[in-house]
Amino acid sequence: DFKWNISIPVNTTGRISIPAKSAEQVKEGKVHATTVKGLKFIKMDNDRAVFELGSGDYSFVVEQ
Repeated sequence: DFKWNISIPVNTTGRISIPAKSAEQVKEGKVHATTVKGLKFIKMDNDRAVFELGSGDYSFVVEQ
């Protein structure tokens, strides 16, 4: 399993790559990351799901 807690500072955005076979495999908290306001799925890059994030605190989980 993969777990990652991350904070994006106020008035900024971030771009992250999460190891996953698909974007639907990534959860933020207990919901699919693709449905979370403030997160935008960008693309799959090999074995990584790339997301853009607005400011805030996030807790990502990918269960293998």
